Amino acid sequence: RGSDPEELALDGAKLFIDLLPAGKANISVILYGRDAVTIVSLTSVDSVSKKEIIKSTLVEEIRYRQNMTDYGAALDLAVNNLIEAGSQKAAILLFTDGKLYGGDVQEVENQLEGAINYCKGMGWPIYTIGLNFDGSVDRVSLEEISLGTDAGDPLITEEPRELSEFFSEIFKRYYKNIQPRETVEVKEGDAFYKIEIPQMVLETSIVINGVSADTVTTLMGPSGVVIEFDNVQYQKFGGKTYNVIKLIEPVSGEWSVQISGLDYSMDAISVQSLNVVDLPVVLEVPLDEIYIGKPALIETYLLYKGEKVTDEDYYNGADATVLVTNAATNEVESYPMTFCGSNLCADIIFEDFGEYIVKANIVTPYFERESGEAQILVTNHATEIKKQFGEVNLKVGAGDQFDLSDYFSDSDNNIVSYEALMSEQSAITAQIRRDVLYLDAGGQAGKVSVIVSAID
Repeated sequence: RGSDPEELALDGAKLFIDLLPAGKANISVILYGRDAVTIVSLTSVDSVSKKEIIKSTLVEEIRYRQNMTDYGAALDLAVNNLIEAGSQKAAILLFTDGKLYGGDVQEVENQLEGAINYCKGMGWPIYTIGLNFDGSVDRVSLEEISLGTDAGDPLITEEPRELSEFFSEIFKRYYKNIQPRETVEVKEGDAFYKIEIPQMVLETSIVINGVSADTVTTLMGPSGVVIEFDNVQYQKFGGKTYNVIKLIEPVSGEWSVQISGLDYSMDAISVQSLNVVDLPVVLEVPLDEIYIGKPALIETYLLYKGEKVTDEDYYNGADATVLVTNAATNEVESYPMTFCGSNLCADIIFEDFGEYIVKANIVTPYFERESGEAQILVTNHATEIKKQFGEVNLKVGAGDQFDLSDYFSDSDNNIVSYEALMSEQSAITAQIRRDVLYLDAGGQAGKVSVIVSAID
């Protein structure tokens, strides 16, 4: 309590719950100190009332547990909860106001290391927030957790009032939300916030940090009409240091919020918007065989409510790439994608045969999305025989030569070498130099078979 007398960390956690998209997220809450206990079992956030129940549970159950910070035990419990629930996609958010400290030191460290390794293997990021009020937060430990699970840098502050911004930043990281186009204008104590919302957004949350729940806010739609909050399509939440206005499936266009009665500088508050989009990226690769040196068409597109998004305007401004990983060498190459009638596409020419892993990435001014992976196999056309050598007659002491390109062809143009083998020892010698076969007869008559192979 000494590090956060106003319980602003709890306020930040409530903000995070308010931001979660209804029906699109499950949440569990673990309280830890000397030990760890689950106070909210993994449950779906499917309504405003469910969020209020979870937030009330936080307020009622929060305790300060023996001045210890065994987040090794907390992470171990979180991982086990996710495993028991059969979770495939998940993330963990760890908040601490001290360094790792529990009972048995070795057990604490083992639990922490085990949780990090498991989450890294599953692709579950562990985001970390530290309140370093008394200087006891171990930055190195939090970096090991966050960076070790690809969650980005830990967010650490000495000022509790920054925590609500940290919790909204974690939300933005997980949903890969890119800051939309927005403006803020201040007139006579009122702030006017404007945001451009694109098409096909499931939810937009406008987060006002630095104001209390009773701050007067007015919402206006693209038509300029004032919107009434109804706790269904237009919702409003608040805490000690924040307001959240949530729009469910908003129409596209410019929206605005008026924040009234500010008796302090705008520098004291911050406003940002977070969009939640349910736009899976579909990746399509050729079903036919892919050959070296031949273009392979890779296509990708977005889905909205199960339907393919084909509108060119929606893809305009998108930075789309296809990432190709050579499975043998782990080398990754990136290829730009362009709009091709109804989706995004790229023609890729593979220089080597083998297995490749392909996935697409789409970045717009509002969000970033990545497809699943597809495996493709690049094969090599077999070398073809254009004509046979037949019988070759050589005079004793004489020779002949043959341009092997007259006898072999390869549609991939990648014949590496030729090889000549004789069926038995004889006075005839066979050599290949620069794709030319040279046969030389010695001083003895006879008959021998020469087998010529092309290797690609």
